[in-house]
Amino acid sequence: MQKIFISLIALLLIAGCSNSQESFETIDITTIEDKVADGWKIVDVREVEEFENGHIPNAINVPLSSISQGEHSVLEQDQKYIVICQSGNRSQKASEQLHKAGFQVLNVKQGMGSWTGDIVSP
Repeated sequence: MQKIFISLIALLLIAGCSNSQESFETIDITTIEDKVADGWKIVDVREVEEFENGHIPNAINVPLSSISQGEHSVLEQDQKYIVICQSGNRSQKASEQLHKAGFQVLNVKQGMGSWTGDIVSP
């Protein structure tokens, strides 16, 4: 009985130290328009040149390279943000960093390569 109790405590300690659970949600690209209608704003974390070649209307460009350096002053702390990139990798990293900085974010698991909605392009 004592071995079972010790094993349970060890499992609880391991689970408590695990960092596998995200504290922000990852959404499907098809839900972006509904979220925008609910007041969320889109943050495109691709580099400036990529953003200028085509982006979702009203999206804000804050490159991951800037976010990684702590530069996100264009974002408002009390606003909710949808984070998107080209394929989903950079948005995951940016979402982690923005969440740690206190922002409420939703990560898009796909990216602009999968977007079929309107695009602002040069």
